Amino acid sequence: MWRADVKLQASFEAPDAVYGLAVLDKKLYVLRKRTADQLYVYDTKDYKLQYTITVPDLRPCTYNDLTECVKENCLFLSDNAAKCIRKVEPNGDQSKVSGAVA
Repeated sequence: MWRADVKLQASFEAPDAVYGLAVLDKKLYVLRKRTADQLYVYDTKDYKLQYTITVPDLRPCTYNDLTECVKENCLFLSDNAAKCIRKVEPNGDQSKVSGAVA
């Protein structure tokens, strides 16, 4: 059996439940359980909060998730309640990229 010892490099408190994480362009994006300011954006060097992004009409749901796309330089956020995928630019610009998700 393969085993690796893992050392904690850094940690910080999240006052809300965390639904997803993504790293893009040296920034850590944290999707939180909130009705506004759902995306918290941290610098990956010191983990200091840089800014927040509000995703309008995104309701808190444990099935929401977040991933990054380096090629498109954006984030993709699954919105369970609206049954869609949202494209979020690092500057906060947003659009829906799909209708109903099967």
